[in-house]
Amino acid sequence: MLKNIRKPLYLALAAFFLLRSTGRAQYVFTTIDDPVAKAANGQTFVTGISGNTIVGYYFSQPLHSFYHVLGTTNYTTLDVPLGLVNGTSSTEAFGISGGNIVGNYQNNNNGAAGYYGFLYNIASANYQTLDVPAGDYQNASHTWPTAIDGANIVGYVAASPSIYLNYVGGFEAQYNGAGFAYGTPFYYPSISQITVAAGYDTTNYSTYLNGISGNNAVGYYVDINFVSHGILYNLTSGAYTPVLSPSGAGCTLTGIDGNNVVGYYADPNHSYNYSGFIYNIATGKYTATSIRDPQAPQNTFLRAISGNTLAGYYLDVSGLTHGFVASIPVPVMNLAVTKTNMVISATNGYPGSTCYVISTTNFDQPRSQWTVISTNTFNTNGIFSISKTGSPVGTYVYFGLK
Repeated sequence: MLKNIRKPLYLALAAFFLLRSTGRAQYVFTTIDDPVAKAANGQTFVTGISGNTIVGYYFSQPLHSFYHVLGTTNYTTLDVPLGLVNGTSSTEAFGISGGNIVGNYQNNNNGAAGYYGFLYNIASANYQTLDVPAGDYQNASHTWPTAIDGANIVGYVAASPSIYLNYVGGFEAQYNGAGFAYGTPFYYPSISQITVAAGYDTTNYSTYLNGISGNNAVGYYVDINFVSHGILYNLTSGAYTPVLSPSGAGCTLTGIDGNNVVGYYADPNHSYNYSGFIYNIATGKYTATSIRDPQAPQNTFLRAISGNTLAGYYLDVSGLTHGFVASIPVPVMNLAVTKTNMVISATNGYPGSTCYVISTTNFDQPRSQWTVISTNTFNTNGIFSISKTGSPVGTYVYFGLK
């Protein structure tokens, strides 16, 4: 935010807003419970987000997917028609990009039993089945699309509905408006490492892709000891980059937006219950290391990111699952100028958090070298306000908030 304010017999001011995390990020959490699931004492899982729309699934005789526009009370249930059998459904939505949603459904009809992917368009309310060719993926016959970015879809396939001790590999597909084109399979460390004996994958290196943004996909592989390890996969170069948890151990990567990757891990600071984290692939640093819903005494599963908003689910004190979205409030800085003084204030801050007013006469000066002129704490309403006396007429002074 940049403001230029000029007052007679006073100073010319330019104010901008600079947000920098000090300590752990202060997120505001909102619980998400699909009303159908809540009425039936069911459970809600949020698995994807794009802009202000989230997707997920809920348990209520037995599985239904949904999408929900944040800030409204409208929840739309999605049941793939082929997944409806005898009045019940088994449909799960995992990812969303704009108006397109991907997920999978279970078809229990004779001769077609198995798990299949789907692509759903919100505007047309049209479903299309996505079924990875079995011959290209170690005879895998079950498909789980997990994420979408534009026309590009990633996920994983398995040779059996029970993914344990069986081949599980990642896949990429492109939607061309009429059908799907499938790329080569992804398998860490390489497809040549697979050894199949008596129908079982004896390497136990199962590879899952959970998120995509541009040329990068994220996910994890499971080693021979059943430990999960986060991986970043470049779709153009074919290169894998391992990503450790903040504790230096294994983790599960679940989503990506630009350079920001999210996932969860067994957090040693919370009795090894699961916490979420954010990792920046450009800097190679963690920007948040212990993201936990305040209503979660044990596990918080961070699943997706879109801009500054996170999404996932947590377990409450009774062990029931609820979805959540979380975001960092962005304070709004204001200047009120008179002939003798000025008032610098900010609203929409996180109550109780600390912020600093900084100042300089040289806008090109590195922000780290600006002078801190005031240390403040947002009150219970997320507001602070200070007064300053005037400066020489005609001087440009730049003020910021960090």
